Amino acid sequence: MSRISFEVAPELHREVRVLAAAKGITVRQFMLEALEEHLRQEANRQDTEEVFGISGPALQRDWDNEWDAAYDKLG
Repeated sequence: MSRISFEVAPELHREVRVLAAAKGITVRQFMLEALEEHLRQEANRQDTEEVFGISGPALQRDWDNEWDAAYDKLG
């Protein structure tokens, strides 16, 4: 296993310690879970951008027309 070290502000360190204790886990485990969750969210964001990046212009063209504009007046 590799090691990562970084400095954090004392307030942030305290908050992490408090949250980890509340969950009944170590600071190390808390940070691992936070990092893994962030990486999952980033991967999902990139996947979403890829899907909508491909179809976005076509959908924009189809949805931005005078017929669709009628729905804008309802809101």
